[in-house]
Amino acid sequence: MGRMIFTIVRWMVVVMATLWLAPAAGAQAPRLPAPWDTSWLPPDSVASRDPITQEAVARAIDRILQGTPLEGTGATFRDYAYRYGVNPAFVLAIMRQETNFGKTGKYANNFGNIKCPAAQQDYGAAGCSNGFGVFNTREDGIRALFDLLAHDKNYQGCRMDSDPIRCVIIKYAPPSENLTARYISNVRQWVSQYQSQIQSGIRMEIRRYLGGKRSSLRSAMSKAGRSTPAYFDEHGSPCYFEGWCFRSGMNPFWYEVGRFDGWRWYPRVWRWCYGDTGWCIAAW
Repeated sequence: MGRMIFTIVRWMVVVMATLWLAPAAGAQAPRLPAPWDTSWLPPDSVASRDPITQEAVARAIDRILQGTPLEGTGATFRDYAYRYGVNPAFVLAIMRQETNFGKTGKYANNFGNIKCPAAQQDYGAAGCSNGFGVFNTREDGIRALFDLLAHDKNYQGCRMDSDPIRCVIIKYAPPSENLTARYISNVRQWVSQYQSQIQSGIRMEIRRYLGGKRSSLRSAMSKAGRSTPAYFDEHGSPCYFEGWCFRSGMNPFWYEVGRFDGWRWYPRVWRWCYGDTGWCIAAW
């Protein structure tokens, strides 16, 4: 009878823990692409604090840009995505359609073919050439397109449109100057593709980092079941020689010594979560 009660209680705890973490896992689920949707990226509460996540986002974007004039600018795309609240996959798709990431661009570092006078007056172009902005650096050209999509009044009404990608492209590349229907089709396809690639790349990079900790964590977990702690840290958690501490409670977790706000391993639900942000990824 006692064993049955114990089993029921344990099952209830696992279910509660799973429900507690479910929103965080759901935050990573694929979403319909939109120009201003950055919710599929790691939340800023993680990206602004964790250097591993910062590097993972930059590397995931850099993989898309390999072999192009924009190679190595993944960190710039990452920073501006969070700063301006603009989907980096959408910016990448626009740049691919307009200049093939700069391979076919006619004007220096103007990867989105932003026209003057707005390019110079509002978005930092150093000058104009044949009606298009000329930017001093790659970073200036990247920032300009993020800034335009975030603030240009011509596009802000599209935020509430039922089809925001179509709404933006019709204004950005009107039928009088472009094959707009084909433009829209290409951008839709590429945004979905790039979001998927970036998400997969982020998870791969973070799991690679966390995977390197698997051996020491398993050792600490094993030792915890058959020995006394080496000491207790400032949070009152027992710590072991392998550099891991254990926090008990409704949702117990393991964390590295001195990194209570870093990555935590929740053994009952088999997930890593970052601090108290609620952002989690599945096991290795």
